[in-house]
Amino acid sequence: MSRSSVGRIAFGALPPLVAVVPAVVLLLTGADRLPDPLAVHFDLGGVPDGFSSPTAALWSVVAPGVLLAVTFGALVALRTTRFLAGIGWGAAGLIGTVLFLAVRANLDAADASDARLSLGALLIGVAVAAAAGVLGAFLAPDDVIAAEPETRGGTMDLAPGERVAWSRSVTSAPMQGLGIGLVIVGVGVGVVVEPGSGILAGTILAVAGLLVLLSASARVTVDERGLTVSLGPVGFPRWHLPLAEVGEAVAGEISALGRFGGYGYRVVPGGSGVILRSGESLIVTRASGRTFTVTVDDAGTAARLLTGLVARSGA
Repeated sequence: MSRSSVGRIAFGALPPLVAVVPAVVLLLTGADRLPDPLAVHFDLGGVPDGFSSPTAALWSVVAPGVLLAVTFGALVALRTTRFLAGIGWGAAGLIGTVLFLAVRANLDAADASDARLSLGALLIGVAVAAAAGVLGAFLAPDDVIAAEPETRGGTMDLAPGERVAWSRSVTSAPMQGLGIGLVIVGVGVGVVVEPGSGILAGTILAVAGLLVLLSASARVTVDERGLTVSLGPVGFPRWHLPLAEVGEAVAGEISALGRFGGYGYRVVPGGSGVILRSGESLIVTRASGRTFTVTVDDAGTAARLLTGLVARSGA
């Protein structure tokens, strides 16, 4: 097995194993402060409804880490995408955080039935999962991510003083689906779960869904000012590359999940982009060498016009 293969396997397998270490350490070092049996499962109200001996609880903590390590180690070994690399790290963050907080809920409880695990623990787990997922996708080895896209260039001949502009809008169906789903789940959580924590969690999910929906479309414009990308119906946030910053502009087919690890504004080694779907994209290499990519139809025309405008301006 080559060194690169070992590195890929380690990249996928180690995070789940590391993630369960805090819960294992707490079980071992805090044994004298834990009840026997322990509460190992909680209902939506945070009340224990499942119990286990400390030894069985230890195995129930180790087993998910080993299972995730084997699963994602194998996936990454098969040269999976940046997206799945992020999913693996995110799953490790979620499982590790929730397991640790579940064990911590038992500390100093006179009886396991007195332990409580609020919905806030799950929200903390989701936040850690999101951060870990982004980090995993960003750090994915070069031989894990999708190959460089084939590109096509060219230039558009422009007469001196000729005024020309190009503009297209693009919408992300995956982001629209995610946004609607989060709103529905948020409303459901707010109605079903107990007042207080349920309403708070539901509101957070619903607001997150609305923010995703507001970011699910973009307007891409190329004119004498350069390249401008405005996100959502209000046109904010907005990215602008003046002609002086454009080194090269080409069009190519990109994989949103394989190369950028997801949708929305993405930052990856060597560049960034507004990625609302897979497919045709405008890829601009800045004077600094970093790339800026935006997924949009008719990207070839945009690339030729941008190249022509740069050539005419002498930038």
